[in-house]
Amino acid sequence: MIAYRKRKEERQFERVLFSLEENVVGVFNFLWNNKEFISFAASILNLSAGGLQFILRRDDDNGVRVGDRLLLQKIKGNEKLTFCANMELEIRWIIDVQYLEHIGVGCRFQNISDTLREKIGQFIDGAS
Repeated sequence: MIAYRKRKEERQFERVLFSLEENVVGVFNFLWNNKEFISFAASILNLSAGGLQFILRRDDDNGVRVGDRLLLQKIKGNEKLTFCANMELEIRWIIDVQYLEHIGVGCRFQNISDTLREKIGQFIDGAS
């Protein structure tokens, strides 16, 4: 795990990066076609108090789109992140390069409490 710091004018929050080998996985739910809830798991690449980025195999994208709302049910693979549960996210961007096997999805936390933001910040500080 690597704590990653960007210039303040580019990012509001510090973030921590996870390698695929660390196997930090988010379990998500979202309402597909306004009809049914779909549950899926995806590797989390980074996490900040503002949101997270995950990747999906191209053939497992479930039709996610920018603006969709997700529910992060839980994070598996890191015991220190069990407090990250039942958190609402909005998809802000998707990186989809045709010749790559995965797509990247960037999400922003919605309606997150100050306490939860602080806990994520403390986790990131401890990873530095």
